[in-house]
Amino acid sequence: MLVGAAIAFYVASRAAADAVSEHAVAAPSPTRHALAQWIAIACVCAVAVWLEHAEIAVGVIFSTAVAALSLHLGVTIASAPETRARRSGHGFEVVVAQREGELAAVAPAAIVMAQPVRGSRAWAMVLPVGVLALIAGFSGKLTLVHALLFAVQGLLIMMVWDGSRQDASSPKARKRFSTGRWAQLVLATALALVGAVLAVYGAVRMSDETRIMSTGLIASAALGPLLVLPMIGSASLLASQGQAQTAVGASVVMVLLNLCCLLPLVVLGWHMRQQYLPPASPADARAAVAPATTQSISDDPSGDVEPLSEGDTPPVLSFPIAVWRIDTVLLILLGLILLPVSLNLWEMRRLDGMLLIIIYACYLVGTTILGRRW
Repeated sequence: MLVGAAIAFYVASRAAADAVSEHAVAAPSPTRHALAQWIAIACVCAVAVWLEHAEIAVGVIFSTAVAALSLHLGVTIASAPETRARRSGHGFEVVVAQREGELAAVAPAAIVMAQPVRGSRAWAMVLPVGVLALIAGFSGKLTLVHALLFAVQGLLIMMVWDGSRQDASSPKARKRFSTGRWAQLVLATALALVGAVLAVYGAVRMSDETRIMSTGLIASAALGPLLVLPMIGSASLLASQGQAQTAVGASVVMVLLNLCCLLPLVVLGWHMRQQYLPPASPADARAAVAPATTQSISDDPSGDVEPLSEGDTPPVLSFPIAVWRIDTVLLILLGLILLPVSLNLWEMRRLDGMLLIIIYACYLVGTTILGRRW
């Protein structure tokens, strides 16, 4: 099932990216490119909530956010052509390398190939979003109040993004979506939905058969890479064509979409699912809730407190402790790295991209080892 899901995600991601790339005459918008890659993640979360496995949705949201800021961003920076730049105020002034005997006139295409990756002020909002996720994890659960806070944070980011947005192509160069491009996006969404069903059922079956890895751990260690790996091909292609700004911007947009849009929708959808479509049996209700981050009453060593009955225990959407201790802390660290980039005080180069790739490899190892314990 997971192999079939991987194939479906790859085809859907490349098809959606192709539809968006052909939409613009020059380079695609980072926002639209991120939305095209984000379709598969949204489909997995929707299917997981519908099938009463919200812990898979939470794990996918945070694992893909970490992968976007480490693996995806690192491959993009490492694949981008090297440029020479000198400091000019708070930004960088691009210096295009020319051959000997070449005159000052440089073709516009060459200038595009030599442009460094420049940050946007909205990228600095990744840090407060990560801190908000860390604070929400202290309660051990995700509530409607948390969903409202993440949604308000998303609205604030939209206000900042409109003021400092740097699209890779001007609005005059854009065309409207043709019927064929819309059909391609619809087919990519349908294929991503099929892959989401296979991924959720495959994660549940793997957890039942191994009895070692929980569904949340499988979502972080297996489904997250499956969803991000197809995006790397598009990112490296854009970077090699001198459009690294689009791929880097898409990485940041994807993280903000996950935490400020998809996470509130998952929390809201889970509460509506519990209220209007309750589980058919108590066993399904217990399977729908992720393991709590605190010790349960039944584990009390004194045995003096009688545990609550199943009907008296309200269902809660738990915040997996492995996600809280690993993913949120790493998001804060990556947000700190992006802070000087967002102010154009630091230009990310190939060595920084390799460091981000190493960080993601350490994240996978730490999630696999420590996630089994938590």
